[in-house]
Amino acid sequence: MGAETRFVIESLVRDGVLILTFDDRNSGRSGSEVVDYRVTRADGRALPGWLERPAVDQLTGRRPVDAETIDLKVTAIMADGTEASQSVRIQGPTGEIQPLKDRRADVIPLFKDQFASGKHLSDNEAAELAALLTLPIMTAAE
Repeated sequence: MGAETRFVIESLVRDGVLILTFDDRNSGRSGSEVVDYRVTRADGRALPGWLERPAVDQLTGRRPVDAETIDLKVTAIMADGTEASQSVRIQGPTGEIQPLKDRRADVIPLFKDQFASGKHLSDNEAAELAALLTLPIMTAAE
């Protein structure tokens, strides 16, 4: 993030609702005003379903009890097309924000992390997956 590209991420937790706001600190500088924010999980996955974006500069959501932390990557898109990103960990119960080191884009998440992405399989899908994972191993002699 360059010296002239700044934005602030602020949080508030009230009655179990997490509110995040993004504040442009570049207003008044020609071409460097933030025109949009792109928000994903820090690993690039889509936001969880419990987070909504009611405004360009805001995220809100009623945090599930088991969501102790959430890692996000917020990218500010400037009027001149440049981008600046911040990756942060947000403590669900308190809203405390901690900076994260940016993760390399070429690192593939572990299988267990990909599988735990929140998608729940139906009984049929689980049975199909189990059948595929238990296929007999073919040997060279076969």
